[in-house]
Amino acid sequence: MPNDHLSIIIVCTLIILSYVFNLVSKVTKIPAVLLLIGTGMLLKYGLQYAGVGWDIPMSFLQILGTVGLILIVLEGTFDLHLEKKKKKMILMTLLVSTVLLLLSSFAISYFIIYFTGADLRSSLLYGLSLSVISSAIVIPSVESLPMEKKEFMIYESVFSDIIGIMLFNLIAFSHPEETITWYKPIVEIGSTIILSVIGAVLLFIFMDRIKLKVKFIFLLALITLFYSLGKLMHLSSLLLIFFFGLILNNSKLFFNNRFGAWFKYSWENTNTVLGEFQTITREFSFVVRTLFFMVFGFSMSLKLLQSEQIIVAGSIIVLIFLLVRLLNLSIFLKSRLFPEVLIAPRGLITITLFYSIPEAYKIHNFNEGVMLFTILATTLLMMIGLMAYRESKVTIETRY
Repeated sequence: MPNDHLSIIIVCTLIILSYVFNLVSKVTKIPAVLLLIGTGMLLKYGLQYAGVGWDIPMSFLQILGTVGLILIVLEGTFDLHLEKKKKKMILMTLLVSTVLLLLSSFAISYFIIYFTGADLRSSLLYGLSLSVISSAIVIPSVESLPMEKKEFMIYESVFSDIIGIMLFNLIAFSHPEETITWYKPIVEIGSTIILSVIGAVLLFIFMDRIKLKVKFIFLLALITLFYSLGKLMHLSSLLLIFFFGLILNNSKLFFNNRFGAWFKYSWENTNTVLGEFQTITREFSFVVRTLFFMVFGFSMSLKLLQSEQIIVAGSIIVLIFLLVRLLNLSIFLKSRLFPEVLIAPRGLITITLFYSIPEAYKIHNFNEGVMLFTILATTLLMMIGLMAYRESKVTIETRY
């Protein structure tokens, strides 16, 4: 059978399986990402057993990760409705996600330094990549939670992605001899926010004025282009995507004024466009997410988890996650601890950042098996949290 036809059959079958996995996940609370990674691993061993060669270049995984991240963040913003009464919750989520990310990153970094002897900069890059919560896993997994908890988890995971990427770029792409001063991250984050807001507003106006029948694919291509250009300049272009999605989903709040009247803003027109754009984004997000995690599973080997050192190191890192998260949620959220304390999976961003660490900062005795272990372990913990919350839902909700 020609290789191109085999590839088409495999990809179509995987997409159909992913749809089935989503149905299974809603019933069993088993995260679809685990089923996708497991399917990728089984596919690899199945093809090897059949003597069929089917290689996937690592660059394909990185491209899928970039496109998937854009689509997933956009998809997540479609569920976020800005209201004055939610201002406190959004600010609290930003604070919680930032503190969690920083504390987890430094704690893991010093653990890596202790066991590998690596320098602080290299260890921080690994610590950051392992500390970012995966919005790609959180967003589709919290659908069954009450809206208050669901919104908190979406905001937290998106903020974690954005801040993690900004800090990663700051550390990874600054000059090796350059000292990172306390004010540099503030200046970079501030300038990125300003540029992202301006870019998001311009994107919205451009989208609102397009009269072509075929415009959503063009718009997605334009957004991806801006994101990639920002990445080349080592900016966190994810903020642009996040603000664009928020503005599109809450356009009446931003443009039901003189500024909106100036470019002839129409709520009816935007609402129609929003519905169509949401459908396109969710369809593409589903396909890209499916391919990404299956390709990741296909590229991994279970032999990585056979090492006792990897299991011990991975277990300590996961324990650090849990302790830091429990401490912070206890301080900032008090009664809102469950199931939030267990919903902190690592995934798409962790993989993307892990493989983006510059060669000069790579720790060669820090195996990628640790990354695989933490992804699987944190996703399993999320599954346990979601299952337990379902069983005790009435009891827990009476606390609010």
